[in-house]
Amino acid sequence: NNKLKSTLAFLAWPQAMSRGMLTDFGRGRTLEPVKLPEILAADSAMQQLQLSLAHFTETCGDREVQTLVAGLPPNLQLLTLSFEGCSRITDLGLEFLAQRLSEKLEVLYLDFLGCSRLTDTGLQSLASALPRGLLELELHFAGCKRIGPSGLCVLRDSIPPGLQRFKASFRGTGVGQNFETLQHLREARF
Repeated sequence: NNKLKSTLAFLAWPQAMSRGMLTDFGRGRTLEPVKLPEILAADSAMQQLQLSLAHFTETCGDREVQTLVAGLPPNLQLLTLSFEGCSRITDLGLEFLAQRLSEKLEVLYLDFLGCSRLTDTGLQSLASALPRGLLELELHFAGCKRIGPSGLCVLRDSIPPGLQRFKASFRGTGVGQNFETLQHLREARF
């Protein structure tokens, strides 16, 4: 039952977010409004979550990131989130995400391409919270002009010891380069 409910919550998420109804979905209808984050979080069997909120420029900001991460199921092993072009997201949104990264995560893919309000502070918060058991990490911050060498240095120093696969894009930032491997990141000079 929880699986069915969480699947429906997941499918309704983008539409509910664009209408400002994440915590009272169905408001104004004959049905009782529901809280999508609570439904999603109740699915303790869910191990993978992949959600794209790319280009929701008017409706996806820090509050929506906070609401989403509050609803992350507790046993996720794979998390893929895309916020490409969501220019309302700031370092606070990254901090909310960092606070909710589960130690059970093994694969993390985050896309903040073009989120121009992000800075080194947000990247540092995220880097410092990376789960120790992470095996794969892919990050996209291209076009985030306020990110520079200090954020990337913290990321490099915070990589979990068992990480097996790494990829990151930082073109259009103060770093101005992409990294295809962890070795490439470790050898980079910025």
